[in-house]
Amino acid sequence: MVWPRVHGIDRPGAYLRTVLVRLALRERRRARWRRETTTATPPDGTTRDPTQAAVDRLDLADLLATLTVKQRAVLLLRYVEDRPVAEVATVLGVSQGTVKRRSFDALERIRQRMRLTTARRTP
Repeated sequence: MVWPRVHGIDRPGAYLRTVLVRLALRERRRARWRRETTTATPPDGTTRDPTQAAVDRLDLADLLATLTVKQRAVLLLRYVEDRPVAEVATVLGVSQGTVKRRSFDALERIRQRMRLTTARRTP
């Protein structure tokens, strides 16, 4: 157990983020399985069409599945956790330029896939 080493760290939040990113990357490498549970009402309390919500989630999951693990990690830290480029670079152990490039490439890939998906659906 690493608790004696963790107990004396200066920035526990940064340590926790690093641990979570590494766990997410490791779990992604494992066999695919989901920890989802279904409920009668959506967690956000809206009354959206459940079929459309499921299609949207599947579309997003498909788009994210086209990205590399590193690209997903960068997007998570930059846009979900709203971390600055410098902090993301430190957490992932890469340069700031690498973070910017991975962000750009990931978003561009998602945009391209969205254009293809939209073009296929248009009659």
